[in-house]
Amino acid sequence: SGKINHGSKAILMGTGDARRDLVREFSGELPPGVRKALPVCGGCLVVEGEAFESERELGKRLAASGMFDDWQVVVIHDDADVARYTDKFLWATWTRFDPATDISAGTAEVRNNHIAYGSPIVIDARMKPWYPGVVEVRADIAKLVD
Repeated sequence: SGKINHGSKAILMGTGDARRDLVREFSGELPPGVRKALPVCGGCLVVEGEAFESERELGKRLAASGMFDDWQVVVIHDDADVARYTDKFLWATWTRFDPATDISAGTAEVRNNHIAYGSPIVIDARMKPWYPGVVEVRADIAKLVD
């Protein structure tokens, strides 16, 4: 839509009985353009990628690489350490991607007018040049509410 907080929305649903045990630790080599990988929870991995301007198609490349097929969701961030805190991970992920352009997957098909993605679902939540900057809380204010 060209406007922040307008346009596409995303809902990810997993339904039915469990089909697999979710992987909880990352092992293996990292592909070019990825510096770090940290699990958030079972099945969800955060990877730290180069800046969006360096490789706009990183999400598509990672989804097709086969290197993350054991993970159901892979989220690309500028700083993988957001994986260490659930609140920071959720905020940084769900406010920094456009579902129309920033979701890639190992497979995708339409079922009953819904897109069904196969793992890995890759969300590119890196900062984009047109996003507003990150608002930082002043230390004295944070101290008042903590």
